[in-house]
Amino acid sequence: GTQCIDCIQDKCCFGTHCWGCQGTQCLSCRADHKCPVAPSPTPTPAPPPPSVPQHLVHTSGCRCDWIEQDDCMDTSSPCAAACREANPWGPWGAARAQCQGCSGTQCIDCIQDKCCFGTHCWGCQGTQCLSCRADHKCPVAPSPTPTPAPPPPSVPQHLVHTSGCRCDWIEQDDCMDTSSPCAAACREANPWGPWGAARAQCQGCS
Repeated sequence: GTQCIDCIQDKCCFGTHCWGCQGTQCLSCRADHKCPVAPSPTPTPAPPPPSVPQHLVHTSGCRCDWIEQDDCMDTSSPCAAACREANPWGPWGAARAQCQGCSGTQCIDCIQDKCCFGTHCWGCQGTQCLSCRADHKCPVAPSPTPTPAPPPPSVPQHLVHTSGCRCDWIEQDDCMDTSSPCAAACREANPWGPWGAARAQCQGCS
């Protein structure tokens, strides 16, 4: 459905034009290239923390009652680290699970982004998500996955033309044409192109 289209166009445009950006630089790049803003991070994000607390574990010298409302902003306190480790079901653990493959400060940015977003902006759409992030001062992590697929290689993969359609353009596909039968046929025949790579990152949308 349209959620999938939005997600694919977002990842495709971002991967083509904004590869390697950081923080607010990503927002400027999206705006410059008119990349659509798909509902953030994952098409099927983990549900918000349940209202009934899971089994709460306190650690030596630290009370962890706050873990269910953790906004993931405290990264310097030993108690914060210990409580999160002891209670992996909390917001930090849920966000970390969505940030597989990152490292160092990139991981912290990704976790804080997903944690803040999941806590405050659950269910937002499009520009509403940007406003919500700003209102709650959610950090802007480099978009969707910590280790996105590399940009399309400069040497074309095996190019397949379809019946009645030339597909030479597939390597530079910006994913914006969703109505042309040739666009659909060429993308199907050349799944290594930008559309296929972006679609692989949008599993689970509808």
